[in-house]
Amino acid sequence: MLYLVVPFSLILLPNLSAVASLTFALPVDRNPVLVFFGAPEVAAYYLSIPLFFAVLNPSGIVRGLAAASLGFAFASVGFSGTTGDVRYIFGQSALWEGLPVGPVFSGLLQIPIGAALAYAGYRDKWHIPVRVTAIRRASLILAGSALIVWAVAETLLYENMGFAVAVALAFLCIGLLMQRYRWPRLPLLLGFICGPLVEKFLHIAISTYGLPGLVQRPIPLGLAVMVLALAVLSYRLHKSGTPSGEVGTAALRQPVLTALLQRRNIVPALGLAAGVAFWWGSLGFEDLFSWFLPRVAGLAVAALCLLELAIRVRNPEPQWNAWPAHDVRGTEPPV
Repeated sequence: MLYLVVPFSLILLPNLSAVASLTFALPVDRNPVLVFFGAPEVAAYYLSIPLFFAVLNPSGIVRGLAAASLGFAFASVGFSGTTGDVRYIFGQSALWEGLPVGPVFSGLLQIPIGAALAYAGYRDKWHIPVRVTAIRRASLILAGSALIVWAVAETLLYENMGFAVAVALAFLCIGLLMQRYRWPRLPLLLGFICGPLVEKFLHIAISTYGLPGLVQRPIPLGLAVMVLALAVLSYRLHKSGTPSGEVGTAALRQPVLTALLQRRNIVPALGLAAGVAFWWGSLGFEDLFSWFLPRVAGLAVAALCLLELAIRVRNPEPQWNAWPAHDVRGTEPPV
């Protein structure tokens, strides 16, 4: 539960700080939010939230960073408030305002989690190998069903109901695929939510301070160091769970094409196609701040998915890319 609550609390924290400062009516030169946190700090802050959860997720660093990058790419759909360009709408006026957060959240997380809860109650087991009571079974089924009904009702209440349902179904397919093959969905959602904020404040920061002034400020540098340190720590934890190299040696004798054409590679293959599509589409944008987010995010998605495919060819079960854990067969994949 903390894995879901903490990131959204971090997103709301700057807004709560600003409200508190306005409540006390502090002068501009004494307002701690305005004095210590300018546009570069805010941009780095919102960029670091998806990255923190990407490098710390139980599925591995590569998958987490790929999911977060895909979320940033999805955030570039629609009208750009910084440049006025319209991106990736494919002639659909409903996409002018971008992808709606509610249906994306419902399809990506709410409905799959609700289905997993209901199924766990039905199967009479949970994440731990113990039988649950009838009350717990009923509670899981009721909670899962309620979450699904809430998500569906929330989607149907949108003004453009048909568009909202289509978005929810599209991200439901994405969410179920990621859930089935143990890819984290929370970094994708956080990247999608924080992407417009990163783009907005990065535009302000570069326009005000220039790129050299942006990279020389201590707080963005500190956040970057924190992300790198957490990535190293996470990698070492993953590495500590690596068994002997027997699996990897066996994988070397497997033909590359056979290793690539396995069902578990469908997510990185689709991610690679999506990353290339976002990168290719960004080539038509001339303004720096129109192409920067989708191009960088698209290249990151494509590169990380290629790396994941290479890992799968080298090792069919890359234990270094997953947390050390007990038998995970039959358990609910991480969020």
